[in-house]
Amino acid sequence: ALLPQSAVIMVMPLAYPLVARCLGSRGAFLLGIAPLLVFCLVMPMLRWLKGAPTAMWAGLLVLAALRGTTGPLVFPSIALLVNGVITERYGLWNGLMTSIASVARASSPCLFGVLFSVGTALGH
Repeated sequence: ALLPQSAVIMVMPLAYPLVARCLGSRGAFLLGIAPLLVFCLVMPMLRWLKGAPTAMWAGLLVLAALRGTTGPLVFPSIALLVNGVITERYGLWNGLMTSIASVARASSPCLFGVLFSVGTALGH
């Protein structure tokens, strides 16, 4: 998943303006979020492929590449959509939005690690 993500870092500053110009910020957001929805729906189904490890790993690689390449469309789209809605005190709202995103990124590994442990202990 790192190869597609590293390519996205190099290409996204050129690609995002083109996508946003054609589809608008809302369209770019939907284009980025739809594959993430597919990722969340299909990922649990990969355990059905436990008997065929090659197919399971191929599915994991495809889903990771999909998530890594389309996910970066979401964040700039959200920022542009929020900035289009607020009318005053841009700094406050952008700072608040960034702080909340940072707290979510910092706390998610711990929170979901605990949830994973609980789920594993329950036999899921």
